[in-house]
Amino acid sequence: MNLGPNSVYRVEVMPRAARNLHHIYEVIGASNSSLARKWFDGLEALILSLDKFP
Repeated sequence: MNLGPNSVYRVEVMPRAARNLHHIYEVIGASNSSLARKWFDGLEALILSLDKFP
């Protein structure tokens, strides 16, 4: 198993986490606010970046 600086890990968003993300999306009003949507998109990007930067 290679655990060096160029390792890539699998990020799996579990059902509960997906529900929590959906709830956050609704609570912050991301469908109606470009600023909230931008913030949420950044949160998603950070979560998915865990494959390279755990």
